Amino acid sequence: MIGAVDFNTADGDGDDVVYAGPGIPASATEIDLPLGASTISSLHIKSSVASSGSFTVMKNGAATVLTCTLNNTTTCGDLTDTVLFNDGDTIAFRFVPTSASNARIALSVRTS
Repeated sequence: MIGAVDFNTADGDGDDVVYAGPGIPASATEIDLPLGASTISSLHIKSSVASSGSFTVMKNGAATVLTCTLNNTTTCGDLTDTVLFNDGDTIAFRFVPTSASNARIALSVRTS
């Protein structure tokens, strides 16, 4: 599952929460996509410019352990944690920027 999203944060003060999903533009409103029974792992983030903020895979509107943080860098990942999804569960990606940025972000996770 891969998606690319444009994040444009005005001030980066940490209150500009942005949500995205595969093939869906970034939004201040959470985007929940249905997902069949699967295991999600291997979160990879790549930014077009150095950015700071945290990414979280959301399950049914709640944060999971699958996260990573950009610290004025262009990449981060979580290759350790996994999250189990059941039929009917939803997935979304949440980004909470901690610095102003105008970046194109590529997101990917492994599904199995």
